[in-house]
Amino acid sequence: MQTVITARKTRIQIQQTSKWERIRNYEKKNAIINLEEAWERYAVNRLTDEDLATNKMIRHVTILSMIDKTANRFYKAWKKNSRLSLHDFQSVLYERVWHIVGSYSWFDDYFLYEQLNKGLQLACIDLLRSEGLVKKRRNRHTYFHNSSALTYDDNLDVELIGAENVELKALLNVAINQDLDDKEKRVAKLLLAEREITLDDICTELGLKYRMQAKRIVNKVHKILQFDYK
Repeated sequence: MQTVITARKTRIQIQQTSKWERIRNYEKKNAIINLEEAWERYAVNRLTDEDLATNKMIRHVTILSMIDKTANRFYKAWKKNSRLSLHDFQSVLYERVWHIVGSYSWFDDYFLYEQLNKGLQLACIDLLRSEGLVKKRRNRHTYFHNSSALTYDDNLDVELIGAENVELKALLNVAINQDLDDKEKRVAKLLLAEREITLDDICTELGLKYRMQAKRIVNKVHKILQFDYK
C-alpha cells in the first residue's frame, strides 16, 4: 500500500493563501496585483537608492489616482466648513503614502492597496482633527445608529438635521461614495431612509433571487456606515 505524504503548509504560506483568496472576486483585484508587482520591484531598487526608489513608487499611476480621488472627496466635503485647501489634503496624503510604502512588508496581512485605501482616509481625518474639525472619536456603532436622522437625495449626499452634524455628513459621504458600488449605494439609501427594512424588501428593490445576496450587501453597508476612525 502506497503511503501519501502531504506537506504541511507553513504559517506564511497559509497567510499568503488567505490574502489571495480574499481578493479573488474583488472589483479592484487587478489594481491590487499591479501595485504588489510594482512594490516588489521597489523593494529591490531601494537597496541601491531608497529615496529615489520611493519617489518613483509613490508616483505609480494607481497611487496617484488614490491620492487625487481621496483629496478631492475630502476637500469637496469640507470646503464650505473649513479653510483647508485641496493642497492641504494632498500634502498629508503624500506624507502618509511615503510612510505606508516604506513600512509595507510582503508578510503583512493586507495588501499595499488595501493599506493605502484605509490609510489615506485616516490621514485626512487626522488633518481634520488637527484643525479642530473632528472633536472626538465616535465608537464603531455611532454612524449607523444615528442614521435614522439622515436622508439621501439622488446623488447620495447626506442631508443632516442640525449644523453640528456636518462632520458626520462629510465622513458618511466620503465612505459611501468611495467604498460602495451602485447596488450597495441603493441599499445604503434604503437603510438610511427607512427605520425598518427586510432582506425581502432589498431583494425586491435590487431584483435579487436570494436573501443571502441581500445579506452580504447589507453586511458591507453596515461595515461602511460604522466606519471607525482613530
